[in-house]
Amino acid sequence: MPAPAPTSATALRPRSGSELIDAAFVIFRRNYTEFVTAMAVFLVPPIVLRLLLPGDLAPLGEFLFQIMHVPAAAAVIVATSDAYLGREVTVGGPVRQAGSRLISLWVAAFLQGLLIGVGLILLIVPGVIFYAWSFAMPAAVVLERKGPVECYARSKELARGNVGHILVSLGITTLVVVALTMAIGIAIGLLTGAATGGESQLAEAAGNVVTILIYPIVPVVATLLYYDLRIRKEGFDLEMLASTLDPAASAGQGGASSSGGAQRANWS
Repeated sequence: MPAPAPTSATALRPRSGSELIDAAFVIFRRNYTEFVTAMAVFLVPPIVLRLLLPGDLAPLGEFLFQIMHVPAAAAVIVATSDAYLGREVTVGGPVRQAGSRLISLWVAAFLQGLLIGVGLILLIVPGVIFYAWSFAMPAAVVLERKGPVECYARSKELARGNVGHILVSLGITTLVVVALTMAIGIAIGLLTGAATGGESQLAEAAGNVVTILIYPIVPVVATLLYYDLRIRKEGFDLEMLASTLDPAASAGQGGASSSGGAQRANWS
């Protein structure tokens, strides 16, 4: 089956922060069911376990939820990549791809958190910079199959010269998600009258469900940002165009792709 024709949301071109977020929301809406289902595969079991555990063991359920959040977000990255590149978006493929890289994803997440945490201790600004430098680590693990250490070098190279672009794109998206999550969480708390015991546990589990429903937009934006920087620095759009040609034509396009990459690098 031929790949779907690119739309304005999936066209391979550099974008401003606002254009990137707009394109991300288009892809998010079109593939919402697949994104949420991929997240749920990893995150529903910890939520159920949390509800079944006695109150004093509830933190264990929350810990497992946070641990499994890493491959859940990675599965959305894979699904977003498929959507952006014009492939069929499924649930099973991204879940299997993220599941096959569990250890690398967890180690990369630990290193990313450590870098950001140390940076925040060092007067906050370094932490923000480390956040920008490390944003593409999960994408490098699942899309390029890089190890948990080399994925940081890859992410930092993509981020070089584009820290402001990264912070604007991801910062706005994260703020919107946090605001929505907090507002819905407050509403749930008021409706359930949660304070202690089982009611509190139920309200917190409901908050986790809200995360599954809303959070996927963040890895969607991160994935489009990853490709945006590849287009700017590596001429990824020309590389993809060449891959649609026959082998002889692709070989003839090699020099053009390389020069296109250099031109993109100059534009950035």
